[in-house]
Amino acid sequence: LGIRPSPAFAARLVRVVGPAVAAELHYTGRLLQGSDAVTTGLANRCVTDELLASNVRDLVEEIGRQPTSALRAAKEALIAATGPTPRHTLGPAVNLRDLQLGIAKILHT
Repeated sequence: LGIRPSPAFAARLVRVVGPAVAAELHYTGRLLQGSDAVTTGLANRCVTDELLASNVRDLVEEIGRQPTSALRAAKEALIAATGPTPRHTLGPAVNLRDLQLGIAKILHT
């Protein structure tokens, strides 16, 4: 779609899936099916449309049963473990013409 990924997004993707997969996804713009997202580590699970709402509800309820202080500590630990997020920018996030062409391509496939 011609959207420039932010350095923070690129860094996170590299940390999650590794540099080779991150490069492939960035360079091709390819979207992953749910099972492929699980395989690469981008998703924890893949569920059918019919089970999505109940799976989300169950996960939210499970998290909600945890002490707030424990959740806060876990979040802080995970942020610290992944390192600082790059904050610099690379210029405009999108080229309007490329975005329009990309959307038109998706709509006509």
